[in-house]
Amino acid sequence: VLDPDCLTIAGAFEKEKLPPTPEMRIFRASVIHACGGMMISGDRTDQLNDPDSAAIMRKLLPVTGTSAAFDDFTFSHGVSKVGGKRYHYLFNWTDLPADRSFEVGAAASCTDFWTGQDLGRQTGKLQLPPLPPRSARIIVCE
Repeated sequence: VLDPDCLTIAGAFEKEKLPPTPEMRIFRASVIHACGGMMISGDRTDQLNDPDSAAIMRKLLPVTGTSAAFDDFTFSHGVSKVGGKRYHYLFNWTDLPADRSFEVGAAASCTDFWTGQDLGRQTGKLQLPPLPPRSARIIVCE
């Protein structure tokens, strides 16, 4: 990720010029959300004609104005607090599946930001299924 406020979800990625995978699109959009500030679309407008790209961009607006604080320099887990919500950012920067978990703290209702999947009322440690290579999830707890 070279520019954390420039969203590129529709065009080719990386040196190989491969089309974006669904995981890579969500990964890049999750980086933008974790930054919390301005968002610029880096895609050519003629490449933003699919419903998934538009849905991802709509989910990112309005921007939160709050950046995530990460646990360490692996940038595997970060949290931002916006209103009464805690956004947990879980990233897998590697080429292998990776286990991710985080402390919810006090009882909270948790959902997946991108899919809307209800993860139920949680307390303590929330263990998620392994993240696929180069993917991310945002879990919202309130």
